[in-house]
Amino acid sequence: MVAALFVFGVDSNLVWCYTFIYIIKLGAERLKKKREKPEDFIGWKSPDGKLEVIGIAGKTKRGATLFKVICTECSKDKELFPDGCFVSIKGHLKRDQKPCGCASNPKWKDWHYLILARRAGKDRFIVHGFAEEFKNQNTKLSLECLKDEHKWTASINNVINSSRGCPKCSNKYKPTEQEALQKCIDICKEVGYEHVGFPYGYKNCDSRFEYICKIHGKQNISYNNFMRGKRCPCCASYGYNPSNSGSFYVARWQHK
Repeated sequence: MVAALFVFGVDSNLVWCYTFIYIIKLGAERLKKKREKPEDFIGWKSPDGKLEVIGIAGKTKRGATLFKVICTECSKDKELFPDGCFVSIKGHLKRDQKPCGCASNPKWKDWHYLILARRAGKDRFIVHGFAEEFKNQNTKLSLECLKDEHKWTASINNVINSSRGCPKCSNKYKPTEQEALQKCIDICKEVGYEHVGFPYGYKNCDSRFEYICKIHGKQNISYNNFMRGKRCPCCASYGYNPSNSGSFYVARWQHK
């Protein structure tokens, strides 16, 4: 500033006068910031009007003041936020880092997740609790369908952030090997087959299931097709039957 005034030919006494005033003003501003008390921040509101500082909660380990904050939205939810208020430091609030459920990535605890999951499953399924030790939002929950009492597990993230419900009701359920085998056994008893099992092991709906037809012997079919009603191809009117007459065609290809 001083150099600029000298360049424009301003009188040296006037230059030093302006410089002195500037230094005093700068010092006053710094002194004001230095003397600003934590209590002076009480009553502050966020630009969107949702947050308001209502008091002082204490200090952090490093000595920063923790402020009590209320949210016009989250503070109404006494189940999810029983205290009705939140705590944060001034810097975070000034940078629009919300300490409540309005944050882009809220810091939920295990009991928060259970409440959110039960709300997501209202009138659809029961949340019995965690199916494993709680770690994060990928932790599995133990669930039970209210419609058919089917039990399954799903991650917290899938339950809360999607509309997915009972996989059995939505036809997306993958039965266990024992469940799949029992279904096949029941059908075999009904039709008159002798069940053998899954010769190559059970993985999914494409796994091969073997059974013995009393007339045509051992048959092999995918689990999915067996569940859809397909049976012994030799017994079926549409399948191959060695006792029926047929035609055999031979084609001769000649290369020119």
